[in-house]
Amino acid sequence: MNPCDNGMAAGREKQCIYSWLSGAISWQMETRYGGLQRPCTYDNRLYKIISFFMRSLLRTVPLLGALLLSASPTAARDYLYLRCKYSVDMVTTNTKTSKITEDRTIDDRALLKIDFNKKTVLDARSPAALGYTLQNKTMTIVQKIDDDEAKLNGVDKIELMPPYSTSGSGTAILKSKNETRTYSYEGSCEEIDASAFDEALRK
Repeated sequence: MNPCDNGMAAGREKQCIYSWLSGAISWQMETRYGGLQRPCTYDNRLYKIISFFMRSLLRTVPLLGALLLSASPTAARDYLYLRCKYSVDMVTTNTKTSKITEDRTIDDRALLKIDFNKKTVLDARSPAALGYTLQNKTMTIVQKIDDDEAKLNGVDKIELMPPYSTSGSGTAILKSKNETRTYSYEGSCEEIDASAFDEALRK
């Protein structure tokens, strides 16, 4: 299933996935090199494809079923708002030589809005929401893209019960740069008010 397939055009779908996977890198680099005022320009192509919530966060997040409605604190709600923190391990290799050119750990954060009616998740840093699936109280986003610039395969998960643990992994190939970037992350989330998310969305 395409995680952004909610009737949007192809171009909008690609933008949706790009922006979801790019948040982790951009906000971490801005934190280290100039304050949290704007997304940094660490790598424009990477910024496009690393937003999962994460990037962001990724830079991808899942859903609600009958079992969840009967056993979860989110029962009967239309929305759930979360503040999530992640620790992301990323390894960059040269695609041609397989040599590791960078190995680093990045701290990331995201504010999320989960819409149970539309079955989407929106990162406050992203222009569009992503679709999700739900099984056994675990929300899942599967991200796949393959175009002239990049190839991406990623999976992101959130447990829809406190403490709302989250994890994910994926691989992004930047074709023009002959780079492969493999990432994995773990983190946790806490519930917040809608006003906190709306304030972040306006920034």
